[in-house]
Amino acid sequence: ASQPIGTHWDRHAMLVRPLRLRCTARVQPPPRLTRLLCARVNGNDLAKYATQAASAASATPTTSAASVAMPAPPAMPAAPAAPATPSSADVVGESSSPTPPTPDDRPWIVRHKVGLFFASVIGAWIYSLVVQNRSRRAEDELEDLLADRMPVNSDELLELRAYNDVDTDAIKSLVPRLARRGCALRATPALLVSVLEEAAGRPLREVYAVERMLTALPTAPDGTVEVRTAVGALCFLSNGPVAERLSALFEIAADTTGSLGPAELGALIECLRLTGQVPVEKQVSVDDEGKNELGIARAWYRVQPVHEFSGAELLSEALAAIASAASPPAHAPEAGPVEPAAEAETAKPEGLVVDPLGAPASQEEVRDVEAFMAVMTSSQVCIWGECFLIAERRRAQKKREENEEYERNPPSWQFWKW
Repeated sequence: ASQPIGTHWDRHAMLVRPLRLRCTARVQPPPRLTRLLCARVNGNDLAKYATQAASAASATPTTSAASVAMPAPPAMPAAPAAPATPSSADVVGESSSPTPPTPDDRPWIVRHKVGLFFASVIGAWIYSLVVQNRSRRAEDELEDLLADRMPVNSDELLELRAYNDVDTDAIKSLVPRLARRGCALRATPALLVSVLEEAAGRPLREVYAVERMLTALPTAPDGTVEVRTAVGALCFLSNGPVAERLSALFEIAADTTGSLGPAELGALIECLRLTGQVPVEKQVSVDDEGKNELGIARAWYRVQPVHEFSGAELLSEALAAIASAASPPAHAPEAGPVEPAAEAETAKPEGLVVDPLGAPASQEEVRDVEAFMAVMTSSQVCIWGECFLIAERRRAQKKREENEEYERNPPSWQFWKW
């Protein structure tokens, strides 16, 4: 250490000795520092010496303080300067150095167009679900409101019919009995109940529910109701089958010619609706606003309005459904002979006639009991919930026929049933 630097040490040793002292004091030498120092000195000997020093330092991770002091190397003769050639460390350092990323100058929307597309699709789908949920919730709220406003529900109707067990002829006799008392057109609900008890021969049970139903009808300022519609609203008390009750209702509501016009039939359905004899879910309608100019359904992004059906609207919907079921579509292909059962289901009732001038479906006239029963038991009116029972019977019949066909003609892969 006391000898001058230029005597025994050259500039290469002077530069590498601090590197070796620093590297031997650590467990792992910093390879980047080694490469940088080697790159600064233009000489193959320095690069080789630095590489050997790094490998020796990694082989001996811990050294003592005495081993840090390195003896002076012997004097080396001065050699002519060799042309600088790139060493392997320089090549490795240059190749392994990370290249900085090039900045993307495109707009943010262009750079994230795929993510924005999928996010827009998912957001639109979630929004449509929220809108449809609000439409259904509005429909449920209106149904609950109507159910609270109805004088009786379907279970109470069944209980009143089972408790009182009134004969159909007794209900039919109410109109002439009231006429003899001078109330052929209008009467009070209390008078109607008293005459009904007189015709039945015994007091009615749960009479307050019957009076509540009669007071729900349209009343005059003097508190009277129309006799024929009120008696028709009491036909649910008949102990006969559905066909007998509907026949009695038609006889009571029909005019002298034995037919019902659209105005009279609409008023009758309205009275049945107000007295709770039409299911609540049939009285609520969600208006479909169709599609916009782009062909997208408005129900996907707009809450659809909900309104309450009136008796005339229910009649119009029922007549339109019957007419559309009876007439085959214009683009339907020619088919073979129609089965009698299917023809009976889709055939238009003979008593349902249309004005010769081509009046709309709401102006059709009902002239017999069969047409009247078809309208009242349709899925649009569904008096006393009979449409649900009819649909259940049809499903059971269809399932039974499918099972019979399956037993007669099993599939080809079930060879053990051939």
